[in-house]
Amino acid sequence: SRLFEVASDAGFVPLDGVLFDLGLSSYQLADPRRGFSFTSAAAPDMRFDEEAGPSALELIERSSERELAAMLATFGEERRAGRVAKAIVAARAEGRLMSAADLAGVVARAVGPGSRADRSRIHPATRTFQALRIAVNRELEVLGAGLAGALAVLRPGGRLAVISYHSGEDRIVKRFLARESRDCVEEPKPPICTCGHVAQV
Repeated sequence: SRLFEVASDAGFVPLDGVLFDLGLSSYQLADPRRGFSFTSAAAPDMRFDEEAGPSALELIERSSERELAAMLATFGEERRAGRVAKAIVAARAEGRLMSAADLAGVVARAVGPGSRADRSRIHPATRTFQALRIAVNRELEVLGAGLAGALAVLRPGGRLAVISYHSGEDRIVKRFLARESRDCVEEPKPPICTCGHVAQV
């Protein structure tokens, strides 16, 4: 999100190219204290920056069942979001959410056997962990700012490449590029444009 500021302060502007790799960093996943793993005995933290914002456990503690369900459906595309959110809230009330492994177990029981997750051979808690991680780190919010910053630091003729890993990221990138490739971004498009937007890509 601070790409423009950091690149400008470092004297890197204009840039010939910008590459976004939106995947996770393996050293963060491998650290058992961060709570990214389904088997971690640590509390589910899931923050990329351990000093910024609430942890996943804090987010769970302060969210209502409805808010959790919306988060799981939107960021994790979890089809059983309502059932999973209800199970998480019940476990929270009973004091059973001490570790990331506890959370994974609660979600696995809520999703149940024979689910789509089982058939595709991913852990039943994958979508829930993804949703919480995205929410905690505001990943989709900062992506838009990062893309705008990239466009601002690129020289004419420069290249922007983005590697995305799920539909939420993909949608933001595609919409951003579609918008920035048009002179007028008003909807519906008027006979005479008044927005003053100029295509940059």
